[in-house]
Amino acid sequence: MVQLFNPGVLEDEEIKLKLQSIELIDKMIPCYYFDIICKKDNQKAGDICLRTKFTYEEEFYWGNMGFQVEKDYQGKKYALKASKLLINFARRCGMRQIYFTVDPTNIPSIKTITNLGAYYLETIDVPKDSTLYNEEKCQYCSRFCLYI
Repeated sequence: MVQLFNPGVLEDEEIKLKLQSIELIDKMIPCYYFDIICKKDNQKAGDICLRTKFTYEEEFYWGNMGFQVEKDYQGKKYALKASKLLINFARRCGMRQIYFTVDPTNIPSIKTITNLGAYYLETIDVPKDSTLYNEEKCQYCSRFCLYI
């Protein structure tokens, strides 16, 4: 049986995370999806998700956490702030490390990931039979790990 956790209130001075849904990937991997809300205007500034279990696919291709910030809100460190809020939640879920995967040309995301304290593991080719390759058309990705 899969254990689900209540994220509670996740916010700082500038943003709050609003839980949108929890999906069980392959009936065993909880994935929490949040909107990143800018408190200044109460508008959606982006989204972020956290997968709290590990499988080969999550660890090597998808990662445990993913984020995107809307163009009008970029440059305000909202992805970094949202990630820090989710890291606290990940600890409560019993996680001890978080894997990130990113397109090696996505410099803003790499900066966010390294500013969290994650370290570079490797850049790998994504197999054509991977869901990441088929759903996102991603041919290669850089892997990072953050111990929490």
